[in-house]
Amino acid sequence: MSKYAVGVDVGGTTVKLALVSESGEIFKQTSVPTLGDQPPEVTVNQIRDAVEEFKNGLSPKDSIVGIGIGVPGVVDLDGGTVSYPPNLKGWGVVRLGDHVKKATGFETKVENDANVAAFGEGIFGSGVDQDSFVMITLGTGVGGGIVIDRKIYRGVFGGAGEIGHISIQQDGPICACGNQGCIEVFIGQQHIVDFAHGLLPMFPDSPLARIGQERRLEVKDLSIYANKNDQLSIHVFERVGKLLGVALTSLLHVLDIRTFIIGGGVAGAGDFIFKPAEDHIKSHALASMRHSVKLIPADLGNNAGILGAAAMVFKG
Repeated sequence: MSKYAVGVDVGGTTVKLALVSESGEIFKQTSVPTLGDQPPEVTVNQIRDAVEEFKNGLSPKDSIVGIGIGVPGVVDLDGGTVSYPPNLKGWGVVRLGDHVKKATGFETKVENDANVAAFGEGIFGSGVDQDSFVMITLGTGVGGGIVIDRKIYRGVFGGAGEIGHISIQQDGPICACGNQGCIEVFIGQQHIVDFAHGLLPMFPDSPLARIGQERRLEVKDLSIYANKNDQLSIHVFERVGKLLGVALTSLLHVLDIRTFIIGGGVAGAGDFIFKPAEDHIKSHALASMRHSVKLIPADLGNNAGILGAAAMVFKG
């Protein structure tokens, strides 16, 4: 008899769902559009329908033991209440765990999506050998999750790990959260591209100068040409890495956690970001703490959310 969990990753544009074994193997996977402007019942029904499809595909000897859900925003410590998640404007305050359990009949655990991704890396990914680490996701925004002694650290009210909103410049650009100078307004994906476009006149010989005249650049363009020794791309990523290092140095000093797992699309630039981030930490952190710092690339890619959500069922 095999036991499975359903992992659900509620993103801004897509809800990804998967049937996952205890060992982290994905047996079935599907996705549906995120209808975040609709009432939460619409998403609950999407999850119900996918779970029913998964269940009907199992043999009589196999079973689903629960559902795990990663969702953007703050999740209360009761494990089920989501409050005003960003990009889900039709939701408000929702007892998502209770609604999904009622619709499907399965026990349901709900957690912040970045925490879920971190937990997934800890159970099935590059954090398997790490008891404690901080995971940072570099994408449209900057997300984070803190794992201490193999458990998600949620803080007193469930909001810990909002790494993207560490302010590194008190009078800096205004962030979507209302604060100024958050790390997210410097190294979020679109801000990186904006910075690169601003540098194009200074690098007229860069192939990105031609591309930037034809269309808006993408971070993957920078990654491709950094690997071809394009100095504009390398300069942009050095800045990203250094600013990331500023935020990580603060985290190091507060938490005394020395391992950082870096994921998300922007992290695909690899050492072009990792090296300046690590260099900054090792030159600015307290001397007693700097030498044991490790930056590790995340391993699970786009599956971190669904695998972490399933892991909550088995290990959470």
